Amino acid sequence: MTTRTKSFLIWLTVVPVLTGLCLIGLSLLPLWFAYLLPYAIGAAVLVILVAVLAAGGATRTLGASVAGLAGGVVLVVVAFSITDAARQADLKASYKEFGEFSQIVARGDRKATASALSDLRRFTPAEALCVLGSDSGSGGSGYLMPEGPDMQRTRMGQRYFISTPRLFEVAEILVSTQPAQRETQVALSRMLRSLY
Repeated sequence: MTTRTKSFLIWLTVVPVLTGLCLIGLSLLPLWFAYLLPYAIGAAVLVILVAVLAAGGATRTLGASVAGLAGGVVLVVVAFSITDAARQADLKASYKEFGEFSQIVARGDRKATASALSDLRRFTPAEALCVLGSDSGSGGSGYLMPEGPDMQRTRMGQRYFISTPRLFEVAEILVSTQPAQRETQVALSRMLRSLY
């Protein structure tokens, strides 16, 4: 392997490795570290550029070093783009699934509601009840809710989307199918707080 190839490969890995360390640091370190992140990134970019120029000049591989560094930046940008596209697709699928579920709840068919509650793939039944309760009870933004007969009605001056009896029906189904689970208790508590 030539010196140019080694320089290219070394600098190709620098940006992805530093990005990975930065992401790990964000998940492990306290919140105040996030406020220092722009300064840390600026300092790291400055140090990397000086190191590329110094190492590339000393080993006469400046072109290969800069190309490797640029390639590393491209790799990171592509990886973030792919990850973001996958996250957006998952988010859209979650919205679609919840929209379909909330339409079933709004229709009031108890059997269909119970079946849909157990068939949710992106939400646990307790999470689904929490979203129903918060978006329906407090007015919510309604972005997950269907247009329905309750759409123009108001509770304490705010629109709601799933009527209270339907919410209690979903809660009853949840309790009867998943008794004595902490998650169910939390969901019921959140729903009641939203309705209150």
